[in-house]
Amino acid sequence: ASKRYTATMRTSKGTIVLSLDARTAPIATNHFVQLAKSGYYDGLTFHRVIPGFVIQGGDPKGDGTGTPPSSVVGELPTGAYPLGAIAAAKTGAAPAGTFGDQFFIVTGPSGQSLLPEYATWGRVTEGLDVAQAISNVPRNAQDAPREPVYIVKVSITESAG
Repeated sequence: ASKRYTATMRTSKGTIVLSLDARTAPIATNHFVQLAKSGYYDGLTFHRVIPGFVIQGGDPKGDGTGTPPSSVVGELPTGAYPLGAIAAAKTGAAPAGTFGDQFFIVTGPSGQSLLPEYATWGRVTEGLDVAQAISNVPRNAQDAPREPVYIVKVSITESAG
């Protein structure tokens, strides 16, 4: 909580920069930072893209059914999810705030109206247009991109808080 973290997510469609909120969400931030620093997300895809809603990634199987290496119960939002929020994707049966490895970025109004059941730990500060472009790629009936959209690399920068 005493540090500031920035995540730079290079994707096959451009770069998304996220400011991570370690003060308000230390558990979720730490979990994401540790996964990113280990290279866990590098080379994975966004397996779910829905215009005006979210883009979802972080699954090693690339279809939303992968098993995370570990999970935590992160911090829940106190209000609506802002445009560009990064939050934990979870199964319907998992307790509120559960964060394994999958995450989503809110790209439109439908995502902003989600119930506060998903841990959140930051938001897009640059590249929201990239996230929105990813949400608009052609997709199949399961909301998967017809052609894969990759997370090339997630880099973490830390500084004094």
